[in-house]
Amino acid sequence: MRLLVTGAAGFVGAHLAKVALESGVEVVALHRAGSNTARLDALAPAARRVMCDLFDVDAVTQMAREVRADACVHLAWYAKPGVYLQADENVAWVGASAQLMIALKHAGCTRFIGAGTCAEYDASIEPLAEQSPINPNTVYSASKVAARELLSAIAKRDQLSFAWARLFLMYGPYESRGRLVSDTAVKLLAGDVAQTSPGTQIRDFSHVEDSARALLAVAQSSLCGAVNIASGQGTSVRQVVAAIARAVGPSAVVDDTAFAMRADEVMVQSADISALRSLGFASKWSLDEGIADTLRYWQSEVAT
Repeated sequence: MRLLVTGAAGFVGAHLAKVALESGVEVVALHRAGSNTARLDALAPAARRVMCDLFDVDAVTQMAREVRADACVHLAWYAKPGVYLQADENVAWVGASAQLMIALKHAGCTRFIGAGTCAEYDASIEPLAEQSPINPNTVYSASKVAARELLSAIAKRDQLSFAWARLFLMYGPYESRGRLVSDTAVKLLAGDVAQTSPGTQIRDFSHVEDSARALLAVAQSSLCGAVNIASGQGTSVRQVVAAIARAVGPSAVVDDTAFAMRADEVMVQSADISALRSLGFASKWSLDEGIADTLRYWQSEVAT
């Protein structure tokens, strides 16, 4: 299989390129000009690199003809921290994703995996299965819903095998700062107090390598429609922070009274991964093992 990974310089994309290469898949890693490719350089240096502006229809058409991918996992999207949830840029990505699918189909691609989000769901219903009601409440999640509907219609029209991977929360090596695990790890390793809320909210956390393995399993299957990419295990934020503190050692200090819970906080958000398990998928990383792996990365980063 020749697999095109868009957004390959990103956190998930670089890990997907790595696990796909290790599985014997030919990987074409697509990123835009000017991207920071440090993750790809470290994780998947053997991947073939392609630069393309996904908003340039002619360039996308030419890229598709040159790459001749058998399948695509489309991870590229606007993701500026602190901004992306309500950004207008989300709307443009709906059309760009559709143009990419069309160009790839015309160039012979037969399988397309789009990346959705757990934020598409109505979080008041648990556990979240692929058939659960949808209730997006940001421009980002609404745009993901719109992208899925449009891509589904195009795939049906063009007889293209299509799956929609709804990603839940991920952590691991090479995660950007500004996230729960990365920021807590860096603060505790530096000897600072990690200030958090009580952390009683339940989320579905996965080590990014497990999420990458799940995406590869979906790409190599004939499974169509939505599929949750998650661990299938609800874990409280407090448990995650405690696991980081244990890995750091006795010097770690956590203040879980520093911030109040938001009044509109979703208290439980966990995934039903029956569809993913039907492909033979099982998580490799336990929470403690995954946090230890992540701490090893941040220790090396802090040391440099």
